[in-house]
Amino acid sequence: MRPDCLNFLPDLRARRHWCESCLPDTAPDDSGAQAVFTGRLKETRVKHERRWLRFGILPKLFITMAVAMLVPLGTIWYLDYRTSVDHLSRDIEERLSAQADSAAVYVNGWLDTNLRMLRENSRLNDMVSMDPVRQARVLRAIVREYPYIFLAHTVLPDGKNAARSDNAAMITPAAIFMSDFRSNRATTTGQTR
Repeated sequence: MRPDCLNFLPDLRARRHWCESCLPDTAPDDSGAQAVFTGRLKETRVKHERRWLRFGILPKLFITMAVAMLVPLGTIWYLDYRTSVDHLSRDIEERLSAQADSAAVYVNGWLDTNLRMLRENSRLNDMVSMDPVRQARVLRAIVREYPYIFLAHTVLPDGKNAARSDNAAMITPAAIFMSDFRSNRATTTGQTR
């Protein structure tokens, strides 16, 4: 049987279901079987229903120590995390900026060197003559001196090749387009030559 009072202490010998302060005043009614509860019992019930869950000293001490430990620890972790993220972002940005600057300097230097080489060689009498035999000698010398150039060639005003450094056949732009078109068509349809 569940007691109606939170202060209930089971006393099996006395068979009491109420604490001392909550005992009902009983008065026999017509049948003599029911107890009449007075206002004192109702007030006590309301007081007991509003009571909060109570903790002892050890749980209170544990909660206080946990809060006192975790709040500063969490604050320090959060500040350290933000600092490390900011530092990492700044470091990455500096590295990427340095890499981009060095790549730009390298590309600009490479381009400037090639432009100077082309301007210098375009002023030679053999190149100005537009004679394919004389130009081929200069183009082969360019390929020998600059190993990263795999093909040097001159182009006529109509778009045809005048001379090449590799002694291959002269190719027109239309032939280049058609060979690229055939090779792309063959690879997309799965055909091979």
